[in-house]
Amino acid sequence: MAEANKDLEKAKTKRAEANSTLKDLETEKKNVEDITKEYDELSKKRIKTTDDQERMQELAEQIKSDYPELIRFEDEETGILSLYLDLQNEKLKKLDEEIEKQK
Repeated sequence: MAEANKDLEKAKTKRAEANSTLKDLETEKKNVEDITKEYDELSKKRIKTTDDQERMQELAEQIKSDYPELIRFEDEETGILSLYLDLQNEKLKKLDEEIEKQK
């Protein structure tokens, strides 16, 4: 009986770890989607308010620190990033695959 309880506890622990990993992957996927989408939308605006420019800078810093592999180049004068959308899509696909493995 004690052995069965230990096995049950181990199984519960593994399940909790898998759920945590799954949640982390889903959160990362959502972050990549949200950050790059917002950055792309702001970058396409012809006339940007000061708030838009500040938000773009914040997003650019976040992309540079969290997802540098998505940056094609950075305009040194303006600080505007050009992103690899194909790499973004590939990253999202890999995250989807990892999420499916965790389910």
